[in-house]
Amino acid sequence: MCRISESQSNHCHELSTHGQDCILSLSAYTVVLWATHYVAVGTVSALRETSVLWAAVIGRVFLGEELTGRKIGSAILICCGVILLVGSNAAKSSAETSSAQPTVGQRPKLQA
Repeated sequence: MCRISESQSNHCHELSTHGQDCILSLSAYTVVLWATHYVAVGTVSALRETSVLWAAVIGRVFLGEELTGRKIGSAILICCGVILLVGSNAAKSSAETSSAQPTVGQRPKLQA
């Protein structure tokens, strides 16, 4: 609890806001580290960079910011990149899974 004069009340509010920002930033970083245990690091880092897209959406919805043609075009490019990334990783996973399973008449491969 801050016990300060009224002239310093803005400073106390800024400290409180910075503390909240710190907790949110730490939480976001923790989620990224957690995700790397389940998905390739390259995918996680690429998806993490979609934060600019989310910032544009939040700015439009909550702050009423204008969506210019440049912002919309950029958002479309980001979405195309995510689709390509996720699609290529899904195809890669599918190929790895199918090659690991033996077909009819083959013996399963033993791994050391």
